Amino acid sequence: GIVLEPDGNLIVTEVNGLMRLSPQGEKEWIIENISDNHATDGIKLDVQGRIYMAASLDRGVRIVEQGKVIEHYPLPGPGFTTNLCFGGEDMRTLFITDGPGNVWMMRDLPTPGLRLIAWPVPA
Repeated sequence: GIVLEPDGNLIVTEVNGLMRLSPQGEKEWIIENISDNHATDGIKLDVQGRIYMAASLDRGVRIVEQGKVIEHYPLPGPGFTTNLCFGGEDMRTLFITDGPGNVWMMRDLPTPGLRLIAWPVPA
């Protein structure tokens, strides 16, 4: 997964964690090892900067704040979580996809998702 922050940094999934990449090429771990049974696919941000991750092998959504997993919302049934995005008029609905091909919704989230940022980031 990859997401663009408002300041122009990228957050990417890397091995078993999340890494921040600056436009100057600097690298910084946000969280290096999320869990022993983890893989991350899609990632998105909310307006407060929290990272929402499609927790592929753990089947659900993880939320990271200040380098720590603060929440894990499991999805029912078998399979793996593949991607997610915020939507709805108020950006408080999280749409989640999985294998075997379902689309899930989490409604009325307390914090809206961050709308996609155009690249390159305006100076």
